[in-house]
Amino acid sequence: MQGGKDYRVPIEQGLQAFQAAQLRGIKSKLLYLPDENHWVLSPQNAIVWQREFYHWLEETLK
Repeated sequence: MQGGKDYRVPIEQGLQAFQAAQLRGIKSKLLYLPDENHWVLSPQNAIVWQREFYHWLEETLK
């Protein structure tokens, strides 16, 4: 997950980490929320984040 207003982890670093995982064949997905910062605060975005996170858990922990 990468927030567009995250000043702790700039977008460039988040994209680099995602690309590195992709290039190494590590199962990964980028969730970019342009109006969030380091924490997901908007209720609508929190629903999206939770849906993606629990889907990832379900796939990963099988």
